[in-house]
Amino acid sequence: MITQYFQREILKSLASDYFDQSDFQLTTETISSTSVSVFITNRYDSRFYFNIEVSNSKIGIEFNPGRILTKEMKIVKTVEDVQNELEDWLSNIENEMENTLTNRKLQEQGRKIEEIEGMLQGMLDCTEDSEFNPEELEELKKRMDELQNKLEEKIKEDIEKESEQKRIIQQLKKDFKSLKAQSNTLTKRNWILSLCVKMYLWGQKNPTLAKLAGTLGYSIIPESLVENIPEEYTNLLLPNVEKKE
Repeated sequence: MITQYFQREILKSLASDYFDQSDFQLTTETISSTSVSVFITNRYDSRFYFNIEVSNSKIGIEFNPGRILTKEMKIVKTVEDVQNELEDWLSNIENEMENTLTNRKLQEQGRKIEEIEGMLQGMLDCTEDSEFNPEELEELKKRMDELQNKLEEKIKEDIEKESEQKRIIQQLKKDFKSLKAQSNTLTKRNWILSLCVKMYLWGQKNPTLAKLAGTLGYSIIPESLVENIPEEYTNLLLPNVEKKE
């Protein structure tokens, strides 16, 4: 059996700003006269556990989640080491819980982007491809500047919080800087693919921009390709947005 002191120290370590001792269950098992196991699980999600095996002066721990791997194992030396590892484990659980929804959104976003790429690639493969010539590049960058200015105006109109305005506009400027650089090296088809993915992300991150970005975005795509963009692509990219005639 473990001492009352060791059990108390373990329980003390299971309280944090995010968790309470009541969020966990603690069970002990005597393996031999000199060996004991202490098993701690999250009461609401049994995937999250912390196992301590004490044998003579050796303390082995196994826990899920780890900092990098879902399951990690270590050998520690003191009660204080166990307490520190428990505190890190609680932090790992907190991070895992908070990042689960974010990761699901990113995975869904990735699937949507792949769907957009597949649909566009099939459509664009049917058209003649080439790099932008100097005159087209000049006109394209002029149109991008116009679109960027209109989107920034829309952000300032619809978003009251100045810090949020700055954050979104900063991201927008980064995207347009990237699009301008890509236009110098990518073929038309690949550049349009990059533009369309960014348009989709604008609509996802900032719903107020969706309709404006969808309508005006077509104005900077070469006319020879706009007419080939299918309606189902428009619905996927920016729902409820009509393609500009």
